[in-house]
Amino acid sequence: FKDRDLLGWYSVGLEVVEMDMAIHREMTKYNESPFFLLMNPNPDEEAKDLPISLYESEMHVINDTPTMLFVTCEFQLQTMQMERITMERVAKEKAHEGEATLDLHMNTVSSSLKTLSSRASALVQYLEATKNGTVPTDYRLLRQVASVCNQLPAVDTDELSGEFVGDYNDTLMVNYLASITKGTNELNDLAEKFNMISTQRGGHHRLA
Repeated sequence: FKDRDLLGWYSVGLEVVEMDMAIHREMTKYNESPFFLLMNPNPDEEAKDLPISLYESEMHVINDTPTMLFVTCEFQLQTMQMERITMERVAKEKAHEGEATLDLHMNTVSSSLKTLSSRASALVQYLEATKNGTVPTDYRLLRQVASVCNQLPAVDTDELSGEFVGDYNDTLMVNYLASITKGTNELNDLAEKFNMISTQRGGHHRLA
């Protein structure tokens, strides 16, 4: 990825360990001051903040020796409205009879688009019939059709097409990521229940 810049790297753990600093030193070969994101795998269910910590490295002189240390960074998470809506919806909804939530949503959207397309075709046929004189001219209805058309954006511009494709791809990606996140959480809950039952029965099998 020659057109991309390395901003930092991430790890999963409860606290910073010595190995993290070793990896961070390797990352400085690609960025002079990379960020280090630490994700807590066992967050508090009642916590309101995200279970992540952001660090950057600084050089400090300890016992007359320059030493690289991690320093906590303050950050602010910014999300788009469609990302928040998607995450909230995926987190609340459950699979129905083995069918994924995303599939149910896409089926609903597809059905709505088909209905919209059939109604738009009916309007086009009516306008063509009016133009050809097949049906009487109803100016009140024509004004309503014109009002609807005036509310539509210019769909034949390259800029609008690019924005639409970008938003569509972003929405799909957020849906997929949210589904993966939810599935990972459910798998983690299953592993904890299995380990708890195994411990109570005196077994030695564990799921990680």
